[in-house]
Amino acid sequence: MAWQQPTCSARVTCERLSAMGSRRQEALLAAISEKDANIALLELSSSKKKKTQDEVTSLKREKDRLVQQLKQQTQNRMKLMADNYEDDHLKSSQHSDQTNHKPSPDQDTGKQASPLFQGPICISDASSP
Repeated sequence: MAWQQPTCSARVTCERLSAMGSRRQEALLAAISEKDANIALLELSSSKKKKTQDEVTSLKREKDRLVQQLKQQTQNRMKLMADNYEDDHLKSSQHSDQTNHKPSPDQDTGKQASPLFQGPICISDASSP
């Protein structure tokens, strides 16, 4: 199957997906930072109550889940960027092939270009006998 240049809407969709992925990564990072801050506050409270320790454990689990989501989101975004790069590279490669192509042998007419000069040029001096 031949490669086809993505349509404008496909390009816009790729850009939107990339922007959405970026915003999702930022949201995940903010949530992870919030969990870290809450964990630190609870750990600094010096409370040895079981409830506090359970809360810290729960926050750490939630943070780990968010970190895994961030890793997955990052992998997905990197794959999207790599796919777009390959598509762009393929498109530019095909474009240069089309602009620099040579005629195929079946397009060759068999005629050779005639040289500009076919022999030596003799210039005679009119004053010589």
